[in-house]
This record gives sequence, structure tokens and C-alpha cells, in this order.
Amino acid sequence: MEKGIKFHTSNYFRQKLVLSVLSIKSIIIKDIRVDEDGLAGKIQPWVVSATNPQQICVLTVTSVNVLPHVRRCPDFEVNFLELLHKLMDGSYIKTNETGTKVNFRPGKLLGGKIEFTCHNSRPIGYYLEHILALGPFGRTPFHLVLKGITNDNTHVSVDRLKRTCLPILSHFLGTNEGLELTVTKRGLAPDGGGAVVFKCPCKRQLRPVRLTDPGLFKRIGGLAYTSRVNPTLSNRVIEAAKSALPPEMANVFIKTQHSKKNLSGRSPGFGLCMVAETSTGIFVAAEKTSAPPNARDEPPTIPEDLGAEVAAQLRKEMSVLSCVDHAAQPLALMLMALGPQDVSKLLMPPVGHL
Repeated sequence: MEKGIKFHTSNYFRQKLVLSVLSIKSIIIKDIRVDEDGLAGKIQPWVVSATNPQQICVLTVTSVNVLPHVRRCPDFEVNFLELLHKLMDGSYIKTNETGTKVNFRPGKLLGGKIEFTCHNSRPIGYYLEHILALGPFGRTPFHLVLKGITNDNTHVSVDRLKRTCLPILSHFLGTNEGLELTVTKRGLAPDGGGAVVFKCPCKRQLRPVRLTDPGLFKRIGGLAYTSRVNPTLSNRVIEAAKSALPPEMANVFIKTQHSKKNLSGRSPGFGLCMVAETSTGIFVAAEKTSAPPNARDEPPTIPEDLGAEVAAQLRKEMSVLSCVDHAAQPLALMLMALGPQDVSKLLMPPVGHL
């Protein structure tokens, strides 16, 4: 008889695993990516096992004929399991032959300095946005070095996480001392090559938070970045973004960052992350990265179009009465649940409203 809380389907896969680590409860996830239409064919199933506390992780891939309704589990989910295993001591992770079932028994959360290479099918933000919730509860302060794609359009970037999620985390910690997220190497899609450093102090108990006053917007900042392209493209992006904002939004300061040689990844590109700050210390953001070179389904990105689109997205974010950027909503709700018995209050729209 298998022991553990049972879940079905791959929905909220990362959240289930992270909450399993925090609650120290084993879970079983079944029916992962099962195709109800029965149209998928053969797969290459994956098996990850970690059966001892010496941090030995064995990844075995075999080729077998399986039922035609089973889909292949993606590499980035296997990669996320490997990251969790590396963060813990004494964990047990195992899947069945078809990759449609995961048995996960968490170990002790270690913390300390850990390096990990993320799969290039997902950016670093895919991994980091839920790892942020683990940061305060390590045995020692987190010093996590993640390598891979720092910016693309499939998931939240590390720039947005830094400007919107870290302030929320600092509210629950009661301090921002020792809390840091730094891009040490800019790596764009599709080849990545970037690196970020996440540091977080230990905190055995979170504090209750009350954020109900969004305040008035007082300034707009941001970062226009280029990597392995002409650095003047960032100036074109900034000018277009400023032109798309209303005249009354005059307090706009957007920095530029050009990555070259050892500070850039393996793919060229550019992008923009804009952040609006209110009088009560609330941050909302919008972002976009240029299309990868030789992308089949996307035409080449025009800097002026990118700048105008990010500005329009930011105005939409600013129009919503909220104390939490929508990219930080999952983290905020998770931290509220992990806090003490005292009541936390956060003003936010329905989850995923934008």
C-alpha cells in the first residue's frame, strides 16, 4: 500500500512538490499528462530515483512500448525534480515506466551554496518562482546559483521576480537583509548560457502581513537589456516605451544594460522590463523579450513595437487595484498560508486576472 497524499493530473505540479517539501509529507501524483483523446504514440519514459541520504541521484531513461494514450513527461519537470532533490537531504523520488506517476518523499531542506543547470526548454524563472517559497526554511541560508535562460516570453523573467516577488518575500521575512537576486550573466532563448544568484536568510517563522493600501503611483523604472546585439537597440526600445505612456507619467527612469563577451549567454537578443512603484512601496511590472533568432512562428522583433507593447501592458497592470503584481500572486498566497495563526491581509484581484 503506497503511503502519501494522492493527486491526479500534472496541474500545479511545482506547487504540489514545493508544498510537500514544506509540510514534510509524501505525495503521489498520478495521471500525469494523460491524453484523453488517445492520439499520442510511443514515449521515452523517465525514472528518477533517490534512495539514500548521501545525495545520490540516478536518472535512467529506457525505451518501451506503452499504451497509446500516454504522453511523454517533459524534460523540464524531470529537471525540477532533480533541483528539489539537490536542495534536500534524504529525499526519495521515483516514477513509473510510463512517466505518468511520481512518488515523492521529501527530505530535510538543506540550504547553503548549491549550483544547478536548468533545462533550456524553460527559463530560470520557471524554477525560481516556487523555489522562493523554500528560501526562508533552509537549514542554512540559501545561496543558490541557477544557470540557463534568464529571459524569454514563455515564463516570468528573473528581472520581474526581483522587482515584484522579492519585496513581497521581504514583507513576510520582516527584513530584506541577506535577501538578494542578481543576474550575473544574461542568457536569452533559445540557447541560454545565463546565470543568476539567489540568496535568502533563514527564518523559522514568517510574520503576518497587511497590505491593503496600494497608494498612488509615483515613479516608473525598469531595465532595457541587450545581449550580443547592437546596444543602441535599447535606446530605441526606451524611447518607444516612453512615447506610449500618458504625458502625466513623466517620472520615468529606465536603465540600460549591454551584455557582451563573458557577461552574455549564447543567444543574441534584447528586451525590456518596466516597473511602476507606488507611494506605499507596491511594485507592478510588465516585460517582453525579442523573438529568438530564426524562430519559425515569430517574425523578427522591432524595438519600437516591443517598447510600446511593454508600456501598454504596464498601464494595464497599473489600472488594477492591487497590492501584489499578478506574477507574485502565487508566492504571496503560499506565504500567507505558511505564516502564523495571526491573520494576513493582501489586496489583490482574482488570481490570474490579467
